[in-house]
Amino acid sequence: MHSPLSRLLLLCVLVVAVHLGMVWLKRGFEPSAIVQPPVDISALPLKFGEWEGESIELDERIFARIGAQSYADRVYRAEGRPPVTVHSAMFFRYDQAVIHLPDLCFRAQDYQLESQRSIPVQIGDQTTIPAVLSVWRKANDRLMVVYWYQLDKQVILSRMDLAKARFLLPRKQWPPMIKFLLQTPLDNEERAEARLKTIAEHVGRWALENLNPVEQSAQQ
Repeated sequence: MHSPLSRLLLLCVLVVAVHLGMVWLKRGFEPSAIVQPPVDISALPLKFGEWEGESIELDERIFARIGAQSYADRVYRAEGRPPVTVHSAMFFRYDQAVIHLPDLCFRAQDYQLESQRSIPVQIGDQTTIPAVLSVWRKANDRLMVVYWYQLDKQVILSRMDLAKARFLLPRKQWPPMIKFLLQTPLDNEERAEARLKTIAEHVGRWALENLNPVEQSAQQ
């Protein structure tokens, strides 16, 4: 049998381990210093190739609740195809970004998840990132959705991803975190996925080129 002292020491070790784990996770949500990008997410273009965009105004009360620094909501249309809606937001506080995971938001609106998988999105000539593609249903309404959180060339898909990025890649300056969520009516799975990937590649490339200015300076 273990002595009272050994049990006490074991308990102390567990308490310290839990404390260090909490500190590790908290560090993942709080960047030490954010560099203001030269371009704001609200400047997201209204035209990508044959796709023409229109701005969607977000209710000020909703904007205040999501905790973002700024946002850009768009609906893009191309002749003969269903629209693609884009919600994008720029966060200086990473913890505010990851509490708004799309899975929680869709479930809160009574959507049921039908399927979910990872897909590649090319946002640069030599940069491909993973994104989450899912299909949701509510009554007769079916949507295909793609989302990711972009941090330089890193992608955050969960709280743990964020904690690991902050812990494994310490840096003095950090870019803002950019959330992208795209959705389109599901007419045909292959065509819907192609539409989403087309717009995702455009917005992801634009964000990488315009909103993440510290990748090189962070190495200095």
